[in-house]
Amino acid sequence: MGQHPNFEIDHLVPLCLGGSDDFSNLWPQPRQTIAPKWNAEAKDRLERRLCEMVCSGQLDLAAAQQAIATDWIKAYEKFIGKQ
Repeated sequence: MGQHPNFEIDHLVPLCLGGSDDFSNLWPQPRQTIAPKWNAEAKDRLERRLCEMVCSGQLDLAAAQQAIATDWIKAYEKFIGKQ
């Protein structure tokens, strides 16, 4: 396959929220190098935030899964704020 430094293979629903390594949960996500705003780094921030909220009891697991799987950008704006 080779290296693709402008993309990473990402979990739509992260492992910490019960996501899997199944192909249906994996997708190529652009990095900051080619997507300055909505990129892998931004989604990583959201994943960390949602996982923290679920682990601390602030957010239901199913709600976190639904939010990130349905529209992760909208979830980012809700749980982190506008970029």
